[in-house]
Parts: sequence; structure tokens; C-alpha cells
Amino acid sequence: MKEEVNIVKFPTLKFENLTFKEGLNLTVRYGDKWLVNTPYMVAICDKEGEPYRVGFIEKTISKPFRGLVDEDLELEHDPSLRNTDSLRLALNGIYPEFKSYKDRVALVYFRLCQNNYLIEVEK
Repeated sequence: MKEEVNIVKFPTLKFENLTFKEGLNLTVRYGDKWLVNTPYMVAICDKEGEPYRVGFIEKTISKPFRGLVDEDLELEHDPSLRNTDSLRLALNGIYPEFKSYKDRVALVYFRLCQNNYLIEVEK
């Protein structure tokens, strides 16, 4: 018997580094685009927008970047970005307009889904 596949369209959450851990992960995004009502499902994609997995956003928090401390980043999906100095450099590389002394960021807490979805991303 063939395994059932669910075809669902999801908004795209792109990542420079597709490194994730089991359980709850964190990604930090510039601005407020990802301050969504939770729970919220997304397509986890590479930086070109190619789907990798389905993610489930559990919680989002808005904070001024200057108010972040390293402890806030313990769940960061990319181990190299679990301190504010490294994260600031990464955000500056991704978002040239990002100003760490004045801008807010969204802390997006998510899990990778275990379901077998055929992902079709929204354009």
C-alpha cells in the first residue's frame, strides 16, 4: 500500500544554514514580518527557496536587538550564532539595512514537523 502524502502550501521561512536540532529551535529575524499568530506552519527552505521540511512556529517574541543577551540565543538553530556578536555580524550580512543599536528583531521559536508533507511554497 502506498504511503499517503499531504500536499499543502506554506509560507516560506528561508535559512542560510539548514542546521537544526531535535526539539525546539530558534531563528532570529530582522523586523516584525515573522511576528505571527501561533501556532503557524511554514516551509523551511534553503536560501534559494527550495523546500527542506515543514516547520511549526510555536512562539514569537519581539525585542530590540541591543536588549538581547547570549542566554536568549541558547536555542538558536545554528550553533555558531548563539552569541550576540556572531548574530549581529550574520544579520548585517543578510540584512544590509539592519542597525543593531536601534532595530528590533523577532525571536521565532519553531520545531521541525515529522509529518510526510509534499511541500509547495507560496510565491
